[in-house]
Amino acid sequence: MSPMNSNLERPAAPAKRRRLARTGLVALLVVTLSAACIPHALALSQEGGQKAANKAVPASSAQAAAALYEKSEIVYANLAATGTPQAVYVVNRFDVAAPGTLVDHGDYTDVKNLTNESDLVRSGDVTTVDVEEGVFYYQGDAAQTTLPWNIALSYELDGKPISADELAGASGALAIRVTTTRNAAVDPAFYDSFMLQITFTLKGQGSSDVQAEGATIASAGQDWTVAFTALPGHDGDFTLKAQVSDFSMDGAQIAALPYSSVVDLPDTGEMTDGMADLASAVSQLTDGTAQLAEGIDLLAEGAQGVSEGAEGFGQGLSKLDGGSSYLVSVSGDIRDALAAIASGLAGADLGSLADLERLPATLRQLADGLDGSGGLRESVATVQQGYAQALGVLDGAIGAIPAGSIDEAALGSLTALVKGQGTEADAATLEQLTQYYAAAQYVRGAYVGPNGNDGAKAAFDGASALLDNLAADASSDGALATSAQALRAMADALESSLGAGALDQLPALVEGLSGLSSEYGRFHDGLAEYASGLSSLSSKYQDFASGASQFAGGAGDLAGGANDLSDGMSALDESTATLPETMREKIGEMTAEFDFPEFEPVSFVSSENANVTAVQFVMATSPIEKPEAPQEEEADTSEPTLWDRLLALFQG
Repeated sequence: MSPMNSNLERPAAPAKRRRLARTGLVALLVVTLSAACIPHALALSQEGGQKAANKAVPASSAQAAAALYEKSEIVYANLAATGTPQAVYVVNRFDVAAPGTLVDHGDYTDVKNLTNESDLVRSGDVTTVDVEEGVFYYQGDAAQTTLPWNIALSYELDGKPISADELAGASGALAIRVTTTRNAAVDPAFYDSFMLQITFTLKGQGSSDVQAEGATIASAGQDWTVAFTALPGHDGDFTLKAQVSDFSMDGAQIAALPYSSVVDLPDTGEMTDGMADLASAVSQLTDGTAQLAEGIDLLAEGAQGVSEGAEGFGQGLSKLDGGSSYLVSVSGDIRDALAAIASGLAGADLGSLADLERLPATLRQLADGLDGSGGLRESVATVQQGYAQALGVLDGAIGAIPAGSIDEAALGSLTALVKGQGTEADAATLEQLTQYYAAAQYVRGAYVGPNGNDGAKAAFDGASALLDNLAADASSDGALATSAQALRAMADALESSLGAGALDQLPALVEGLSGLSSEYGRFHDGLAEYASGLSSLSSKYQDFASGASQFAGGAGDLAGGANDLSDGMSALDESTATLPETMREKIGEMTAEFDFPEFEPVSFVSSENANVTAVQFVMATSPIEKPEAPQEEEADTSEPTLWDRLLALFQG
């Protein structure tokens, strides 16, 4: 019989007592008839006993050396249905490292060797036995039923107190209350360090609507298990409620183990280390957003320069467009004059010098129109200066846009962080900043081109080169100045020829004028096309100037948003810098109430026992069962045997 099932034995039934009496009488008769065999039987018994003794106590144990061991105790207790201890049994386990004599202390009324046939020697509260290396068990029936906890169970049915005996077979609303408190008569180490688990099992067929606040309720097959837990150093007060019919219940099981052996508080080191890594990452991200804000500030300054340069360039284009119509008009007059001269000379009678006297003056007038005071070259020079200034401002402004690109991975990390840690406004600002950044990169790319020299800047440089050539003087091979110089040279040559009477040169002069008229006509056509393109560029440039202005405004907003983001990241950095330590403190506060004293193993049965490594308690209350109905003894209709007849002789 195991200790957990060692309940008080019930008296034997009358029929059973009669069977025992009959068996005893038969045995007595057998002994009487076999008296002659007793000496031989005793001899065999002594021989067998000696063999058993020799087997149980090896020769090495006679040395009486102290055994080396570690001890653990499992304390079993049978409780009444009210929780009162009725019997306490202790199973002592010894892990023997070196054989010898084992000495153990404990106040027991009886001891049993559970391992072999060796005799346990008792002297006062001392138990002695010789043991071999290995595991050795013995059970002691405790003289006292005192436990570290006072356990009390009470019962109610339909709101009225009821005893456990009356509850058996009853039906209604059941309430079971169990309380646990410290027993001051026992070493407090067990109460302060052990966790109690109290488990009830209700039969599924007769139980429903099971309720137990703070308990773990589970279905075990058809039955219900309800487990309550009392923490170390804390009293317990629990109530189990259920609707029952024809009630019966197995005994409540109560286990007590050191809290440290059951619950292992989690190691929060990895968690706090992760928070430290997060704080470090946020700090690095804060530095990155600060650098981003500085870069966007430079972008905003450059965008503002682009806007101002674009505005100045637009004004220059407008002036150039207005002046180009004048250039085309004057050039048209020159073209028409040269054509008229060439046409007139082609049909003129060169034999008459009077018709040629006016030609040199006309040629010089044409030259002055090209390169004289207030002439075409002077107007072009004015336009060229404004254009060059506006182009320089535009080139400097667009050149201020950073050529580098933000790493997409860093931008993705920033976007994820803002979405995770920031507000919706922060996310919208970052999205707008990203669009502004993309627009700025597009403007710069369109201006310089993929290869750095094939964008809009090349067209602007071509127009600047044309204006430079038209505004240049003859020493720099300016087109207008060179043409004027040629006209003046032609006039001088014509006057010289007329004065010297060299009329034979007039055909060549006529041919030269005709060629000059033809070439200037082509120049005029190109100038007209340039003026038309310049007019179209001037009208379309207003869209660019407007876009540049919007870009500058957006870049300003971008800079403001980037600075706000940088400020927000700085605030986040400040708050997360102390996050690991704060988390450690909070975790410490949350786990403080579960930080119970570690159990330093001591013996439950005697403070004199050494080398104790573990102690456990297993307790059970009496079951609540209906008493069995008495059974009538069946009449024995079997044929009497020889022994029955012999027994009848002695019964008379």
